[in-house]
Amino acid sequence: MSMRTDAMLDEIFRWGHIEVLLTTIDAAGLPNTAPMGVDRAGSSEIIFRIYRGTKTFKNIVLGNRWLVLTLSMDAMDYYDSLFGVMSYETVPGWPIPSPITRCRYPILLARVSNVDDEDPSTVMAEVIDHTDLPSLRNCRQAYSRANAALIEALIYYTKVEALANISSSEALCKLYDRLKENALLAVRLGSEQLRLAANNVINLASEQLRKAGIACRG
Repeated sequence: MSMRTDAMLDEIFRWGHIEVLLTTIDAAGLPNTAPMGVDRAGSSEIIFRIYRGTKTFKNIVLGNRWLVLTLSMDAMDYYDSLFGVMSYETVPGWPIPSPITRCRYPILLARVSNVDDEDPSTVMAEVIDHTDLPSLRNCRQAYSRANAALIEALIYYTKVEALANISSSEALCKLYDRLKENALLAVRLGSEQLRLAANNVINLASEQLRKAGIACRG
């Protein structure tokens, strides 16, 4: 890994664990993007944990092992990756497309080096390349509790979705409570766009639990 890439990773992971939009492709070359929490595991290595029933895991195992990690601080990018329609573009020389987000943050190209047999599985990958840090014009310039809360709610939604049919009702209701707490904060403090998205997350999570035959209080 070059000193340039090492410096970029130092900057990206300076506060530790981060949330990204993780893009994989299936055997037919079709991309899929989902929110993912990622840690740095070494100079050029990253690590994350993923449930084996997810599309991301299947793409890593059955498609190919290339990953694109897109940084974003906009909750609506994470919302679109789960419930909206993502558009993609090609980075010259990269074997996998990158999602188009509302702001141009850096994106990383990585290749999976190891996947263990646990569930959730621990995945190791090596960062191969990255784009430069672009101008942040039109990007979020102030911290928004509503934006952060919606991202948290979306992360909990992915857990509810992955575990709806395999986990205990008690564990799922705890996840749902945390999802709802964050979503309601986004409803209380957010713009109309965030309020609509947060309410939809609550409704969709409730539907997931209803289909699994689970009734949570509140």
